[in-house]
Amino acid sequence: YLPYARGGGYLLSSDLVQYLVDSAPRSRAYRAEDVTFGTWLAPLEILRHHDVRFDTEYRSRGCSHDFLITHKKSPLSMEELHANLKASNGEKLCTQEVVHARPYVYNWDVLPSKCCELR
Repeated sequence: YLPYARGGGYLLSSDLVQYLVDSAPRSRAYRAEDVTFGTWLAPLEILRHHDVRFDTEYRSRGCSHDFLITHKKSPLSMEELHANLKASNGEKLCTQEVVHARPYVYNWDVLPSKCCELR
């Protein structure tokens, strides 16, 4: 694969969203939307930035109050996270911070198979 966002959380400018909308009818879709978007955006010279506060791998790295996006949560878990945020005026996402895996830093200058160095 070409470099891609690796996970289900990313931010795109309105220009890139419009480019994706315009490209979709004539572009191949892959099984994973992150790979699809990465492939469609590959020819463009755009700024790509990886933020470790996006917990978007196939398995969650745990829970951190710093997370902006977290993946693979059940409806009950999402309700708990929301209640935590509400009770703490937006300061605490987690009942207790937990680390299941270290974050990685995405290196956009190498192949995706070598992209991700653990911190």
